[in-house]
Amino acid sequence: MAGITKLGMLLETSKTTDILLYVRDHPYCKKTDIYRNVSRNIHIPAKIEEMQKLGLITLEGMIGSNATHLSLTDKGVLFTDLLLEADSLLDDPE
Repeated sequence: MAGITKLGMLLETSKTTDILLYVRDHPYCKKTDIYRNVSRNIHIPAKIEEMQKLGLITLEGMIGSNATHLSLTDKGVLFTDLLLEADSLLDDPE
C-alpha cells in the first residue's frame, strides 16, 4: 500500500489512542478533562477535531453546562474495540 492511509495519519501523532480510550471510559467528558488527564499538548484540539471529522467522536453541549462534552459514536466504539483487540495481541508472545 503506497502513500499515507487515514489510519496512519490518525495514529501518527501521540495520544490519539489515549484520547479515544479515555472518552470511551468517560462518556460525556469535557475537553478540559482530556487536557487534565490525557495530555496538555497544544495539538490536542486539532486532534479532537480530526477525530470528529472522521466520525469517531461527537462534541455536544449539555443542558446546564457551558463546556463541550465528548462521546464516541458507534463507529468510534467499533474502532476502539479493534484497538483493544490489537493491544491484546501484543500481550500474547508467540
